[in-house]
Amino acid sequence: MNIYSIPPLVTSFLTLTVGTIVLIKGKKLAYALITATVFVWLFGYSLMYSVGSYDLALVLTRFVYVGVLLIPVFSYHFTIAFLQLKDRKKSVFLTYILGAIFITLIPNNYFITGVEKYYWGFHTRVGPLHNAFLIFFLVVMSRVLYLLSKAYLRTKKEKLPLENTRIKYVLLSFSISMLASTDFLPNYGVAWYPLGFLCITFHAIATSYAIIKYRLLDVNVVITRAGIFLAVYALVLGVPFWLGYMTKIWLLPTILAIFLASAGPFIYTYVQRKAEQRIRFEEFKSHQQLNNLAQNMMRFTDLKFLLKLIIHELVKVMKLNSAYIYLKEQENAHYSLRSGWSLDSEIPKQAKFSEDSALVKDILFRRAPVILEELKFDQTKTNLSHLKAMREELQKIKASVVIPAFKGDHLFGLLILGPRKDNRIFTREDLNLLMLLASQAVLAIENAQLFEREKLYLAEKSRRDALADMAPGVSHQFNNRFIAINSEMQACLDLLGQKPLEGLSKEEMLSLFENFKEFGKLIIDDTVKGREIARAIMNKGKADVSFAEADLASVIENGIRLLKLSRTRVSLEGTPEPEIILNIETNLPKIILSASLMEDVFYNLVDNARDAIVTKHKHIKENKLMIDAPYKGKITISAKKSSTRIIITVKDNGIGIEKIHMKRLFTPFSTSKATAHKGTGLGLYIIEGLIEQHKGKISVESEYTTGTTFTIELPIRTRG
Repeated sequence: MNIYSIPPLVTSFLTLTVGTIVLIKGKKLAYALITATVFVWLFGYSLMYSVGSYDLALVLTRFVYVGVLLIPVFSYHFTIAFLQLKDRKKSVFLTYILGAIFITLIPNNYFITGVEKYYWGFHTRVGPLHNAFLIFFLVVMSRVLYLLSKAYLRTKKEKLPLENTRIKYVLLSFSISMLASTDFLPNYGVAWYPLGFLCITFHAIATSYAIIKYRLLDVNVVITRAGIFLAVYALVLGVPFWLGYMTKIWLLPTILAIFLASAGPFIYTYVQRKAEQRIRFEEFKSHQQLNNLAQNMMRFTDLKFLLKLIIHELVKVMKLNSAYIYLKEQENAHYSLRSGWSLDSEIPKQAKFSEDSALVKDILFRRAPVILEELKFDQTKTNLSHLKAMREELQKIKASVVIPAFKGDHLFGLLILGPRKDNRIFTREDLNLLMLLASQAVLAIENAQLFEREKLYLAEKSRRDALADMAPGVSHQFNNRFIAINSEMQACLDLLGQKPLEGLSKEEMLSLFENFKEFGKLIIDDTVKGREIARAIMNKGKADVSFAEADLASVIENGIRLLKLSRTRVSLEGTPEPEIILNIETNLPKIILSASLMEDVFYNLVDNARDAIVTKHKHIKENKLMIDAPYKGKITISAKKSSTRIIITVKDNGIGIEKIHMKRLFTPFSTSKATAHKGTGLGLYIIEGLIEQHKGKISVESEYTTGTTFTIELPIRTRG
């Protein structure tokens, strides 16, 4: 064996090792086939460089070319499979056909004419038919690089960092590997020592690095004590052996081997300790983060936000591909999907689990986590159909582990976790901590559900109180309508009683009908007004929360109309009626909203402004507040379009809010009003929740004794 044959020999086995790991661990046959063909190419040439017989070299070169011809075929197949381009199956089939055709040409003297002796050994000589293969090789490999580059740019644009990094390493590996095509130069008589093994070595190292760091090709390489031992002693014994073989001087390598063998146990112990420290540190760090989540969950009272927080933290800490929370519905025995996240953004095919499902039955029986990997190897169960049904349910939602959340003896919900991005298994410590987290989550979710029910109850109570407050004003308005209708009908009867109808002239009859017509119009107008009042009351009572395109100006005006119905002059406590000014921009776009909910928002904000004006008037009257000019209450409501949002302000010149109350203004059960009977402190908290339902936000600015301005921003969302 000459010295030139060693580098391709070493590289061939390095490549074969990587391919074998990928095949065993990642089940990626296409990539393993690439490494097999590269092994045939490099191993075959390493033998050719060492043989002295022309005939044997010719046999070897025909063997080598089977691998060379299949490299572009398997590379293209791997790329299509790696990028999941399912619509390219025909092109893959075509490359296989062309590859097979070129293999049949190997015995042809116009394809391989023979071998030639160079200073490094025998090398292939090719004929004119080889040019067709060279074009095929360059076209296919260029296509591989193009598809990988396109996928790299797409994943970068779509902000998929893990997938983008994996594609980057594959693209880099194949790009460097393309430089190995310079090995074709000696085939055409150029005395260029084939350095393709360097490119392939880089390819193998880059791929191995990406496998270890980013789990490329779904390969999980676990660091074990045996693996560390083999790696250390391969270095300890391999380096001296290689040095002695290369130099043919064995004294120095022998001394080096004795020294390294003595240091081997210490090196092994050091590397093992460092590896275990890193693994334990990562596990400790993730467990600490989950503990913090379990302790802090009770702080959150918004159920939707709480569920999203649990999912977000689990995905981040445990490095999951997906996570879902299913909760039991109150009205039936189903467990419904309430929140989740998936790396591929796919919604689980199974949105509900019934109590009759195999998964739920197993959890209720065993009261323990369900692990997919254990189910695959579990042969102890007598009911194999039940086991199969469980596996199918877990595979539908791509679940690796299901963590049950119990409340006493009742199954409260399910925490379903997908595989980890690094393909690590869920350890017993992980499962114990997740069970603890699930127990804490039950308390936090129940707390949030209770809070939401209380919030809905208080919102409904506020609505009923408003309806009760409207009663005097509505009675007054209806009474006015009835008095007007009565007066108009009495006027009609008076006209009829003035003269007998049979003695009326034509002109008098026409005049009588004209008067009747005028009174009829008045009666209809008063009836319409009464109907509008009744409709406003009914809308207020229905609490219809359906979202539809609506005119914001009409919603604001309806809210003010409802307030005027509910507030009588008695409620002003002697304060003059405040002036309400509307500055609504013309041609505001219609937006999607719940008219009923937003009417409640403006009703409450204007009502609060009215109360602030009453309070300020009382302070002035009682000499608690001194002002220079006569005080006149004023409420200004403005609305204007700003890019993709509509900005609404409700401004008053009332008493304002003291600084001590500003920070807690939107906090439940806090109030800035002077008396407890005036408000529960939940009004603004509920208003904020209603606006957030519309994907909007509310803010406030206030100066005590001067006034308050509430600003609402609503996104412009339309059906179109």
